[in-house]
Amino acid sequence: MKKYSLLLFLTCILFSSNAFTAEIDSEEERLFKAAFTYNFAKFTIWPENTPGNNGPLILCTIGKSKLINDLNRLEGKNIKGRAVAIEKVSSDKSKDHCHILYIAKSEKNRVANILKSINRKPILTVSEISNFIEKGGVIQFYRKDGKTNLIINLNTARKSGLEISSRLLILAEVVNNEETP
Repeated sequence: MKKYSLLLFLTCILFSSNAFTAEIDSEEERLFKAAFTYNFAKFTIWPENTPGNNGPLILCTIGKSKLINDLNRLEGKNIKGRAVAIEKVSSDKSKDHCHILYIAKSEKNRVANILKSINRKPILTVSEISNFIEKGGVIQFYRKDGKTNLIINLNTARKSGLEISSRLLILAEVVNNEETP
């Protein structure tokens, strides 16, 4: 019950502030980021013809990070009547079945190739990697003045067929960058 209360608290915080203060890579910050990722799914609409749209919502992770352990806690949670399934993928494995793809910082040297392999596919990409947005990612966590914030590349989301709710967009810095080839 305590975990559900914490998740509810984090969800409320998400809608009351566009940034939060936390110690870098602390457990609290990772829980916030996991809660944000959960809510990204709640406020994103995938195209009707997306593979697996009638099954579980698949959150794929790639790389190594402590945040992935926190994202694994979302397994079995319900989003829009669909259970969340967590799957670890590798950079050389197909990611076409993923609805959300979290790319860990450990993949910073491969991120451009990973994003290129899923270019224009209906996959919501999320990362903390610097310049993730410029490389073609959709949502990036970043720190500024001791706070963790969001950048959303609306152009990349739209080209991928994703529709992001204005309720999420008001919490982020929104850019319309073209992806770097």
